[in-house]
Parts: sequence; structure tokens; C-alpha cells
Amino acid sequence: MKRILIALLLFAGAAAQEYAPLPKTIMEGKTVYIENQTGNPAVADAAYLEIKTWGRFTVVSDRQEADLTFTFQAISTEGPIVVVPLSGGPVVGGRTTRNFTRLAVLSPEGHELWTVTQPASGSKNLKKSGAAKCIRELRKRFPEPKKEKR
Repeated sequence: MKRILIALLLFAGAAAQEYAPLPKTIMEGKTVYIENQTGNPAVADAAYLEIKTWGRFTVVSDRQEADLTFTFQAISTEGPIVVVPLSGGPVVGGRTTRNFTRLAVLSPEGHELWTVTQPASGSKNLKKSGAAKCIRELRKRFPEPKKEKR
């Protein structure tokens, strides 16, 4: 019984991951403008859906009305395909391209306050998109709202 209690306490401590504090401008922001520089309209759709689901920010259609701008960019990297067989050293064969979605949170003056990059999924499911993952990564850094006692 004592071992189970210790394991639960260790698990609870590991689950409560801490992050560096976000800038005050982000924490106090209420409205966001989505700037999609990827050329893919699904990125803005996914970001909008995830922000709306979260409910922390209101999306506005005019940058001048926004407390923050969420700028999304597509990033591609190319590199070798490396396979490590069980019998020996690595074998390099061909090249591969990996695609990512980058979110930069900008102040009203256009200063970059915070960034995150997530793998782009290529899925038609907006919840699995790189933009949705970026918003969820930002969301993890906000404290959970306190529940009211009844």
C-alpha cells in the first residue's frame, strides 16, 4: 500500500510540469488577430477552431483591434534519411523533407513575445494540425482557471 501511495505521489509531481512564465502582455491579452503566412487556409481554420474551443481569447478580424497577433508560418527542413540496422552502423539513403508550423505571438507593436514550432501533420483533421498543436502548447503555459466553490 505504501509503495502505491509513493508511486501516485511521484506520478502527480511529474504530471504537474512547470513552465517559464509568459510575458505579461500575453497573460493580460483578451483579443487576438490570426495572421496566416503559410499560404494554407486550413492553418488559420485550425488555429481559429482551437482558440475558440479554448475560450481564453476572442479572435478579431482587424489587427488594430487586437491585443496580440498570432502569426503562423510554414517551415520545411531537408535532411538525410538515416537507418540504424541492428547489425551495424547507420546507413544513409536518400533525403527527406519535414514540415513544421511555427507560431509567433506578437505584441501590438509587432515585437515577438513567444514562439513555438510543432510538426505539421498533413492531416485533414484540423485538431491534428501543426497550428492546433501550437495553440495547445501555448495553452499549457496558462494557469488553469480556479473552480468556484458552491
